[in-house]
Amino acid sequence: MYCGIEHFSADNLRSDVSKLRFHNQQAAIAMNLDMLDTPGAKQIDLNLLVWCRKGCTSLRLDFSRIELNAGEVLIVPEHSIVSDLHKSSDLDCVTILFTTELAHALLNDKLAMWENMLFRHTHRIVRLNDTDRDLLEHYASLLAVKIDMRRSSTYFPKSMDIMLSTLFLEMLHIFTQAYPESSFSSSLSREEMLFTKFITCVWNQNVKRLTVKNYADMLCVTSKYLTTVCKAQSNHSAQYWIKTFVLRDLRIYFTYTDLKVIDVSQFTGFDNQSFFCKFFKKYFHSTPTQYRLQSQIMKN
Repeated sequence: MYCGIEHFSADNLRSDVSKLRFHNQQAAIAMNLDMLDTPGAKQIDLNLLVWCRKGCTSLRLDFSRIELNAGEVLIVPEHSIVSDLHKSSDLDCVTILFTTELAHALLNDKLAMWENMLFRHTHRIVRLNDTDRDLLEHYASLLAVKIDMRRSSTYFPKSMDIMLSTLFLEMLHIFTQAYPESSFSSSLSREEMLFTKFITCVWNQNVKRLTVKNYADMLCVTSKYLTTVCKAQSNHSAQYWIKTFVLRDLRIYFTYTDLKVIDVSQFTGFDNQSFFCKFFKKYFHSTPTQYRLQSQIMKN
């Protein structure tokens, strides 16, 4: 999605399976974060779930530093930028990386709720209570036994899918209980589902600066209806959300890459560089070059 940034994908995992306890075409499980412990920023082209069992770790996620302590779970959606990873010497964690295609296949009718959690409410860390910690310990033990003893079983791939599906649903339940103010429910209304699909659709576009009609056509609704739903669900227009994600992309490019201004403008859907610079200054109160310099100072 982002040019000029190292991509971390399933291919990276397959190139060094020694760091993994389990891997297939759509998922991988490790008992550490070693696969992310390399220099530089990375675009994670997989969804990431990290349960910290002992010790602590910190990392920079997009533009914020995240600290993950024992008894906490971190969930990161694909296309996020991860950098500057630090780990305590006693870190013990379970890391699951998985494709969005796998989430689609395993979660079925709960997929919209999962995406609602990731893209609408944007909660990234949840603190586990004692009951949830005990439950996840059982999952971790069962996964370890299953991986170590049943690799040759005919039913191993299917049983792993079932275990991962159950684990994802448990995590959805845990987040629902942890953030009651986010108005999670056991099901989503038609309008909530449309808004969630819209946010997810914008997030996943390589070039997000499209018209409301473009997105409405993708979702098979009218522009007017999409705007009405966005207003009702978030108090913001569809155009506001498009602009928000475009601004995120600009921040990523001028924080993590050395690409020229003209290249960034083209990658993000601006045909006119002069208009691009005016747009950028309107929202960031600086030129792209000034913003990049400030970002480097902040990172250091």
